Amino acid sequence: MYELAEGSHAPVVLRSMTGEVEVTFEVARSGKTFTILRQGSAKPWQVLLAGVHAATVEGGASESTPQGVLIKAEAGSVKIILMA
Repeated sequence: MYELAEGSHAPVVLRSMTGEVEVTFEVARSGKTFTILRQGSAKPWQVLLAGVHAATVEGGASESTPQGVLIKAEAGSVKIILMA
């Protein structure tokens, strides 16, 4: 995920191989806080915050990579707070 503008919301729909909606995400930003709400099948998921070097995560784990912070969640939603 690349920088989301302040106050923005971005819906994401992922479909199965048969074209059915498998999972939806709603990404929102308020200041340095990103919230990712997930609905659908209970599978682990991850998102890369491109260009971000440090963040705290509620509801998941984070891992630093050369490209940014990789957020990993088993299921459900996460709250991410970017660090300066």
